[in-house]
Amino acid sequence: MKKIVFALLLILCLCSCTKNQIELKLTEITFTAELSYFNEVYVFDGHIDKEVTLIAKIKEPEGLQDLKLTVNADGITADYKGLTYTANEATMPFSKIVSDFYGPIGFLCKNQSALEERDGEISGKFGNAEYVLTVSPTGLPQKLDISSQHIAVKFYNVSIKED
Repeated sequence: MKKIVFALLLILCLCSCTKNQIELKLTEITFTAELSYFNEVYVFDGHIDKEVTLIAKIKEPEGLQDLKLTVNADGITADYKGLTYTANEATMPFSKIVSDFYGPIGFLCKNQSALEERDGEISGKFGNAEYVLTVSPTGLPQKLDISSQHIAVKFYNVSIKED
């Protein structure tokens, strides 16, 4: 009888130990991202610092190549070959796409205690947009879907940023 009770306690302990919540890692990371918006695809190298500022350098499409975007809670600044411009949605429509991409990430970074992760997926709502963020077992982003805004992002070569 003691062996059966011990075996049941061991199984219970193993089951409860393996159901850890993923610790989300969205800051101090570097990555390459492919952002799809309707029929358009944007590819950029980016990193997010500990202050939740996204720095993105556009690689594709060719017409936007080398455009550097700095995105944080205060807005978007675009830098292209030494020309700097602070954007808003009315003057630079592309900034709406970037804002919609950044919004859930900034929100998740600041509200991690309220997250509900299920099998590597975190879903929720930011403003009027519903999102689903898929993360690896180590908490690094793999995919972000904001279907209501027609945005899908795939993350590649994600790593923790070295100082």
